Amino acid sequence: MPKTANIREVARCAGVSPTTVSRVLNNSSIPGADTRERVLKAVEQLNYCPDPGFSAVFRRHHLGTPNPRTKTGVIGFLASNAILDQARAGDGYYSQIFSGIQKAVQENGNLLMCESGDENTLAMSEMVSRQRVDGLVVEGSFPATTRALLVKRLSVVFVDRTYPDLPASSVMMDIKRAVEEQLEYLWQLGHRRIVAFFPDVASLHIQIYQQAFRGFFEAKGLPVPLASLSRPREIDPESHARVMAAYAREIVTSTPRPTALISFDIYAASLLRKLQQAGLRIPQQISVMGIADTPVAALLTPPMASYAFSLHDMGRSAVELLIQHLRDQNRAPRHLLISGRLVPRESAGRPEPPEGSAET
Repeated sequence: MPKTANIREVARCAGVSPTTVSRVLNNSSIPGADTRERVLKAVEQLNYCPDPGFSAVFRRHHLGTPNPRTKTGVIGFLASNAILDQARAGDGYYSQIFSGIQKAVQENGNLLMCESGDENTLAMSEMVSRQRVDGLVVEGSFPATTRALLVKRLSVVFVDRTYPDLPASSVMMDIKRAVEEQLEYLWQLGHRRIVAFFPDVASLHIQIYQQAFRGFFEAKGLPVPLASLSRPREIDPESHARVMAAYAREIVTSTPRPTALISFDIYAASLLRKLQQAGLRIPQQISVMGIADTPVAALLTPPMASYAFSLHDMGRSAVELLIQHLRDQNRAPRHLLISGRLVPRESAGRPEPPEGSAET
């Protein structure tokens, strides 16, 4: 395998310092036209490509196709380790958001650079600190100090999260509307004992979900039904199956028993199966509805009702917002809510009449 040229060899070939080479590849205005030309010729001669961002800059300037909208032509995607792993594994949720990001970046004529990090310990994105990207789409609950530093360094759009205290745009699902429409749908079917499964995590999604759930019953002048079944539960990937089984047992043994259950798809799908294993008939004895309408929802038996969002559009919208900010740095932040639609399926139906009663 041929030896890869380094920046010092490029500098010697061009008769300049390594710092000058770096400035040219970073599109700095300091090197003169003659110096820039010598560096670019050396880069071509030695086939020097330090990273996708720098090689993109080289191609644009050497081929005479400048892009006035950006400096490197590279859009960064920063996500937590878990989110990026799930996206690449095709999980049906994060993978759809990631697909929208990729498509929008490609259609805009940019390159996409991805990086992941630990949500609890990441201090700064390497691609940001090395100035390899023009702007950043961020997905994940990174520390507040990290978010503030990122926003200070460059244009950032948060996807699936929003931080109104930061001068950065965001794109999220309209969870409040989804919960309200689901509950009203179940209410019209005749359900009154409706419960919700909430994970005990510090998530804006869960906060909005809980507030909308409580607000629905408050608006009807009623307390939250069977409130103990809707308290948050500690859960993580390792304890998922155990927590789902325990929660299903709580529902089965509850007196009175709830007639409907709602949650995000990842939990609702698991609970549908656990409730069936516990002997309950879906939807006759309990209806189950999810949020997100991931591919697994339609494959369950019975198919699970859910609330569908265009996750692909959520990713696309994040990139489009970022491009707008790169074109106009003075543009005020925008916070978009992606609307969705109710998807009725066989897992949600009218509640079964109590034993000994007759339907009219």
